[in-house]
Amino acid sequence: MTRDILDYEGNKIGELTLPDDTAEAVWTAKLSAYAKAPPTQEEQMKKALSRAVRDSRDMADNIIECFKRSNLEYFVTSGISNELALLKSMWTHNRLRAMDISVNGLSMTIDLMNLVVSGDLETAYFVLGLITPDDMSQPYHFLSQEKIDELRGMVADKIGV
Repeated sequence: MTRDILDYEGNKIGELTLPDDTAEAVWTAKLSAYAKAPPTQEEQMKKALSRAVRDSRDMADNIIECFKRSNLEYFVTSGISNELALLKSMWTHNRLRAMDISVNGLSMTIDLMNLVVSGDLETAYFVLGLITPDDMSQPYHFLSQEKIDELRGMVADKIGV
């Protein structure tokens, strides 16, 4: 049996197929996750303020681990040599340690790794939305928009955005 997946505004965003004998409670549980309204800014702030720094650092460790594994898997499945993988990794660290951004006309250089490691995940999420991807003109370039979005998504999942 197939049912529509509706977002919190009632818009169809997909379909869910489950066996015909699926209990109504199971349908409700699976579909209700999509129908929840996203948290307000105030709710997000309260959650961030209530979270201990140690908890944020633990989340950051998990994000770093997941991003590293994702990148290593990409290197292996793409047949990238160890030498090039090392260059891509070093370039990525270089970029993440010195990200040039502009906020309301104020230019600054941000150390994204420091934000993440110190547990300031909300600011890291914001900064990731402002950075410019590598133009991919060099073989060592790695931070495509797709990779930035992947990392931002990992942070978003942890902070509940």
